[in-house]
Amino acid sequence: MVNGREIRSRREALGLTQAQASATCGWRRATLWNEVETGLRPQITAVTLYRIARVLGCSMDELMDRQLPPTRRGGSKRRRRVRGKAKTAT
Repeated sequence: MVNGREIRSRREALGLTQAQASATCGWRRATLWNEVETGLRPQITAVTLYRIARVLGCSMDELMDRQLPPTRRGGSKRRRRVRGKAKTAT
C-alpha cells in the first residue's frame, strides 16, 4: 500500500502542485495523483509508483506504507474427521 501523506509532504516540499506533478508523470489530469494522496487509491501499479517516485526524487520503497494490513484472527472452526468421528480442530 502507498503512503499518501508521504507523497503529499514530499510534493509540497518540492513546491509542486498536483497538476504539475501529474504533468511531469505524463498524465493529463491530476485526478490519479489526488486519489493516491487522499487514500482513495491505496494500491497502484509498480509503473505508477515508479513515476511518482521519479517526480519526487526518491525510491519507490520510501513511498510505501510500513504498516501491515490487519489480519483476520479467530476465523471459523474447521471440523476434521478422526477415525470416523467428527472432531473440532483446536
